Amino acid sequence: NTIIWFSVSHEDHSPILTLESPLPARPRKSIPRKTLQMHFALPSHLFRTVSTLFLLLFLFGFWVPLGVSCYYSLQSIRSIQSQKFKDAQKINDDKKYVLSLASLMYKPVRPLYLFFSLARYSDDLFVINTTQTDLLETLEALTEESRVLSQLILQPTRNISVARDTRSHFDKTQKLLLKSEELIVTMYRKIPRFLISPYYRSEFQKGISQLRKAKKVFALLPDLLGEKEEQTLLLLFANNMEIRPGGGFIGSFGILKTQYFGVKDFQILDVYDADGQLTAHIAPPNPIRDYLNQPHWFLRDSAFFPDFYDTYQQATFFLQKELGLSSWNGAALITTSAVRNIIGAYETIFLPDYKEKITKDNFYIKTQYYAEHGFFPGSTQKKSFLSSLVKQLLSQTETANPLLLSSAIVEGFDQKNMVLFMNNERIQKNLDELYWSGRLATPYCSGTDKSNCYADFQYALDANMGVNKTNFFVDRLYDVQTSVDTSGLITTSLTITYSNNSLSGVFPGGTYKNYFQILLPADSLVSSIKVDGQQLSTYDSETGKHKVIGFLLEILPQQKKSVSLSYSSTTKFKKGKTTYQLVIQKQIGAQSNDVHFTLKLPTNIHLLNTNFSPLVKNSLILYNTDLSTDRVFFIELLKE
Repeated sequence: NTIIWFSVSHEDHSPILTLESPLPARPRKSIPRKTLQMHFALPSHLFRTVSTLFLLLFLFGFWVPLGVSCYYSLQSIRSIQSQKFKDAQKINDDKKYVLSLASLMYKPVRPLYLFFSLARYSDDLFVINTTQTDLLETLEALTEESRVLSQLILQPTRNISVARDTRSHFDKTQKLLLKSEELIVTMYRKIPRFLISPYYRSEFQKGISQLRKAKKVFALLPDLLGEKEEQTLLLLFANNMEIRPGGGFIGSFGILKTQYFGVKDFQILDVYDADGQLTAHIAPPNPIRDYLNQPHWFLRDSAFFPDFYDTYQQATFFLQKELGLSSWNGAALITTSAVRNIIGAYETIFLPDYKEKITKDNFYIKTQYYAEHGFFPGSTQKKSFLSSLVKQLLSQTETANPLLLSSAIVEGFDQKNMVLFMNNERIQKNLDELYWSGRLATPYCSGTDKSNCYADFQYALDANMGVNKTNFFVDRLYDVQTSVDTSGLITTSLTITYSNNSLSGVFPGGTYKNYFQILLPADSLVSSIKVDGQQLSTYDSETGKHKVIGFLLEILPQQKKSVSLSYSSTTKFKKGKTTYQLVIQKQIGAQSNDVHFTLKLPTNIHLLNTNFSPLVKNSLILYNTDLSTDRVFFIELLKE
């Protein structure tokens, strides 16, 4: 009843029934304002930090894996330089994953880099890394294909079917060579100059040059290996530790027959077997007669010419007289230095007949031991050792590193430790372009204005007449000083300093008994010839296409001697643009030696251009190099 009454009543009855709490009112805590502000402020700070890091990672994160990839690339290059090709391949495999990650991270951000013109260097680094990866894979494929090709070339059974298989693998190898050249050129062009030292840049240039030469000579293999018609080549094995003008003393020779794109037959003969059958008297060159006391001329001394073509003609003449052999398609001369470098492409060569392990380091001493120990004319010891060595080199070709092997062959020809001449004009033209045929150069002006040019020429030749192997211990220093006076007259002073580092009476050294010759321009005027500063009163001299000066020079063990000569031109530079051109030819089989070149100009003649990078100091032009191959100095001048 009370509840109903309160419901219908209009009076205020609050004091009678209190429905509110008697306690003081307190603020509601459902949404505490201060705590709420703190709750949202912390996520906002983290969000800005995370956003910034994400943006930085998005924009620049790819540089981390790209930098690691560059490091791997450098490590693989160093492994290749150290001839650790398996290590380089493993590093290359590891690099692929890092490079893929870098590429994935770079792809979405590249448009932004392009917009701000910042993509050049990053793009180039990706190209360099990708190209280097492709190059190593290509070289690996080239290595395997080369091994298969070499096995087919050396397969004893020769027929049309084998020739077709060889041609197929030859084409594959040729394509890989072309691809390798394209890749290494791309790398070379993309690497910024500030990222690579001059040493590595020169190594790149050397690699490109070798690849181009290898590609060019590789294209000649079908003709050399008798794909269409049988070829017979004469191989002259010359010991350049007993140097002769044409390369060295010939101790053995080989007959190589090729057919159906491969080696049909190969045999090595001792030179004394052939020379023992010569019945006719052949008059030798005067130095052989006078200083070797040899009244007759034999095949073993046929490399007495500065031009290999003349040596080839003389050697085949002897073989016709001695053994009745003729119909040659070409000839090659191979020095002991070339064979030593080729052995370097193998880990070791084991000779079962001699129970010897031959390496690049012990090759020469072992060869000389078996050639000289207990040797007498007619013995087969030297021939057997060399035959056994060459046989193992051919049979173990698949164990050699193809890259090192091809590099050794190219360097052998470049440095004139091997030379080749072919009767086929097309092949010979390619060999001449490569300067691999050992030809004697004829000095001439190659510029447009030949009337105001001087073609200087020097070709120093040694002939060891001491019946020893002293050249193993002989060093030479080559110093050329050319000066031009105000009238335009050119005078050249050449000094060659010899050092005989052998020990007296110790095999295989001794006194260096050298018949020295120097070839100069035919119109040059020789004013002075000195040995150790003393004027030489008598010497041999003749003039043809070149002026040739010759005399005997003897250097005792542990002694030095210098040969100096001065000569001048018969013409003078005229006013205007003029050219001085100097060609210094390297003797076939000679060891490399340092060359110092100095050109002194008067005040009225100025330097315009050169084909090398000299040090120019006032009126002096200085340049240091070596004589590992023929050198050509081309200098443009302006005479007032």
